[in-house]
Amino acid sequence: MDLQSILDLHPKEKRIGSGGLGDVYLMPNGNVVKVIKIAPLGGSRTLKRRVISEEGYQRIAKGMQGQNYFGEEAALRLQWATREGEVGRELQGEPNIIEVLGYQGVMAYNGLYAEVLMKKACGASLDSHLNGTFKGKDWASYPLEERAHVAREIIRAVKAGHNRGVIHGDIKPHNIFYDSSSKKVTVLDLGCARKVKNGWKNPPSREIEDFMNANLSSETRAYGTPAYIAPEQALGVVTMSGDIFSTGIVAYEVFTGDDAFVTKGKLGAEIVRERITYNYKDRKKLLDAAAPYYLPPAVISGLSHTLDPRVEARTFCLLEQACDKILDAKENKPALIYSISENSESYL
Repeated sequence: MDLQSILDLHPKEKRIGSGGLGDVYLMPNGNVVKVIKIAPLGGSRTLKRRVISEEGYQRIAKGMQGQNYFGEEAALRLQWATREGEVGRELQGEPNIIEVLGYQGVMAYNGLYAEVLMKKACGASLDSHLNGTFKGKDWASYPLEERAHVAREIIRAVKAGHNRGVIHGDIKPHNIFYDSSSKKVTVLDLGCARKVKNGWKNPPSREIEDFMNANLSSETRAYGTPAYIAPEQALGVVTMSGDIFSTGIVAYEVFTGDDAFVTKGKLGAEIVRERITYNYKDRKKLLDAAAPYYLPPAVISGLSHTLDPRVEARTFCLLEQACDKILDAKENKPALIYSISENSESYL
């Protein structure tokens, strides 16, 4: 059965999830299709569902980008849908990243839609594991080895994307699935992902600093989810280093079972403002809060390097090594008490 005939079936299928961009349906063969509403179409008559050719879809996309066709929000939705389809195909074969099988545009139901066909991820969202809603199991009951495994697999997924020149842009527990039976970790939602052009990965730190200083008081579009974005990403500067920072936040929550930053009850704009001014004092406060969890010193050190305020200083290396050590040696020893100066630029 080809892509078009598979996707044509989705109105009859079971809806298994919803998000800000659209709904996810389960297909008869076990795959899933994400249906994203791009824009309404004029008229009161319901149109017969019609698949748009790839050429026609790209023509509409070009029109939206060049002439603000259907409005800015519709253009962004089309961009997200197209990115998810194109980047997903670029990352096919990576074991810890959702497998995208194809995408297409559709005109129907008085609107323009995009459909992205994907393999169904195993398990449930990491978010549901962390907050204890998955089968009512408290995340605190998961052993350190399992937490290290989850953190390492997330790191490997993000690194695999980087090795193919892809920045995810929205790493967070809601976009990660974990199957506690098979121990499978899958990174989802490539709508914010983007390809690196001309080998560019991370701009110089001074360039980032100059940009941030020039834009602290201006209106800037944050990219990603406020609670998990890097300081420079809060101002729209998207880098691979930003993915490392976001992964560090998720890893912190995986190891501690607690939120890295206090965001409950805050508006997105307030969280973004706080993230823009993130510094070494904030990092020290964050890591000191992890002390009661008696994490191995190597994990604390690894987290500190992913959560460095400096763009060029962030690295997965030490955190990945810490996870490997836990999994290889099966050790679970209390962490030593540590004390670091608030102004220190090197943590452990």
